[in-house]
Amino acid sequence: MRSLVIVVALCPALLLAQDIILVENPCRPFEISLKCDSKQGCFCQPGNLRFGAICISESTCKPEPSQQQCNSNEVSLNCGNSPECFCRSGYVRYNDQCYERSNCTRTL
Repeated sequence: MRSLVIVVALCPALLLAQDIILVENPCRPFEISLKCDSKQGCFCQPGNLRFGAICISESTCKPEPSQQQCNSNEVSLNCGNSPECFCRSGYVRYNDQCYERSNCTRTL
């Protein structure tokens, strides 16, 4: 009977701990939670680039001229089948815009 009381008493604590873990890490692998200007969200960690919905290592991409014109804080890289515009080193992408990483603060 005592062991049942201990298990029942620990269950709420385990559920609370599980919720805390989920709240502390809302981002995918290779992402961190940042606030850049007024935008808060999951940004790629240093050394990674936003490629669609995921972050990939900068080392998997090669500089290559693109047919499209990149913005001043972007560079043309081939990380797959064709070159695309990616944020330059020191910048992070959020909703199709590059933000200077030094202006961002970690939120979690």
